Amino acid sequence: MGGTDKKKTIDTVARKAGVSVSTVSRVMNNPEMVKEDKRLRVLKVMEELEYSPSPLARGLATDSLGLIGIIVPNITNQANARIVYAAMDRLEKKGMGVMLFDAREDLERELTIYRTLPKKMIDGVIVIFGNGEEEDYTRLAEDLPLVLAGPPAVGIPVDQLSSNEGQGFQNLVQYFYEMGHRDIAFLYGSDKTKGGVRRKNLFKRTMEDFGLKAPGHHLLNCPWTLEGGYEGAARLLKQGELPGAVISSSDQIAIGAMRRFQEYGLHIPSDISVAGFDNSPMARFVTPSLTSLDFPHSRMGEEAAELIIRRIQNRKKTPARIILPLEVVSRESTAPPEKHSG
Repeated sequence: MGGTDKKKTIDTVARKAGVSVSTVSRVMNNPEMVKEDKRLRVLKVMEELEYSPSPLARGLATDSLGLIGIIVPNITNQANARIVYAAMDRLEKKGMGVMLFDAREDLERELTIYRTLPKKMIDGVIVIFGNGEEEDYTRLAEDLPLVLAGPPAVGIPVDQLSSNEGQGFQNLVQYFYEMGHRDIAFLYGSDKTKGGVRRKNLFKRTMEDFGLKAPGHHLLNCPWTLEGGYEGAARLLKQGELPGAVISSSDQIAIGAMRRFQEYGLHIPSDISVAGFDNSPMARFVTPSLTSLDFPHSRMGEEAAELIIRRIQNRKKTPARIILPLEVVSRESTAPPEKHSG
């Protein structure tokens, strides 16, 4: 009889959510296989009906479902993906599952995810490089254990870990400065993301610290993709006067830019030096290999997982603040300006 009742409930969920029974089943057992809009719709109906799927029944007895929500701005971004996979690996080793929410570089979509998270079905949430405001995170933290992985949010008493981007820019600009570069452009990412705007401002401030100018025409926004870097480099080339070096907000942007420079007939680094920002796996394998900042993606994901587990175990524990260093990894894509054109 219990099986009949369960079948009826699944039918009810499916009918109310406007999906098939098999889709509801996949949401329960293999959520990553279901498109996010459908998954959120099904989860919302399940919550409204107070329906607890059988795979989670054992967890209900202990008031812990063993699921952690991870919100990411764009899972196709390699830097984000490496953080997510490291967190998932650590959580799975601890017996926890993951429910992934991808904002796809869409702020409205991200804010909707914050508002519609199935709070009864997850034990905590990790936000990776979020674009929300402090009030969004404050509301989340009222309902769930929360860890912020990315830029620090000063006024929020929650666990946070971040990279020292200010130090990273200091190291990268100093690296070029000591090579002899004075004219440096920056492909900083999208103006629609906090990360892009934050890194643009950090770059400008760091250039000023070294007594260097950062003219507006050498500050170019672009999507956080290979195509975005290609497009940004194309716009830089149209300006006529090329800088001696280009820094990018991600390795994907940098590699896309390198491709466009090479198509134009420029040699890297003899004509122009290029550096990335997150030391992705492909940085070693492109030609020339890419100078970058050694961003600790795996460590950030692992630490985020440990923090959320500790927060679930003790909600009253003093919030942690962890800052990870960023160091330059020098490779073939950069050279002193004396070698340019010569």
